[in-house]
Amino acid sequence: MGNTVGSRQYPTDAYLAGFLDGDGSIVATLEKYNSKRFPYRVRIKINFSQHTKYIALLQRIQKSLDGVGTIRTNQKKQLSELVIQNRVEVQVVLVRLMPFLLIKKERAKIALQVLKLLSKNEKHKPSMLSDGAYTRVLFLVQNIRNENSHTGGKRNTIA
Repeated sequence: MGNTVGSRQYPTDAYLAGFLDGDGSIVATLEKYNSKRFPYRVRIKINFSQHTKYIALLQRIQKSLDGVGTIRTNQKKQLSELVIQNRVEVQVVLVRLMPFLLIKKERAKIALQVLKLLSKNEKHKPSMLSDGAYTRVLFLVQNIRNENSHTGGKRNTIA
């Protein structure tokens, strides 16, 4: 019968989860925010990374995920990434791939908890998040950051 992995038009959810486990990441970032109440803006991102010569694979992955995210290329490093950072899209992708994740399953669960807590907030509107919920979000973000590699200059703890 032979190898049939590349013969499908779109990769299966199990394949996508395996790709995320191996060459992807679930990342929680904090951006300084001009707010007296909450000093950080929280972003949850999913990245699928690959050498630039395999950008067509990232395009197939993007199509199989209903076109979500943006493909970015760093020519200097010869690295391409499919980056998904819209909260709704991240949630849909994580829920879809969760049954098949192995290595990053715990990070995905924590990311979904963060997204649930943040779901009450709307862009350009006053935050509906309580101080306690914000503290919980930062705690969960720290858990995701601790699970990821300690490279890239990020702080070990949130100030």
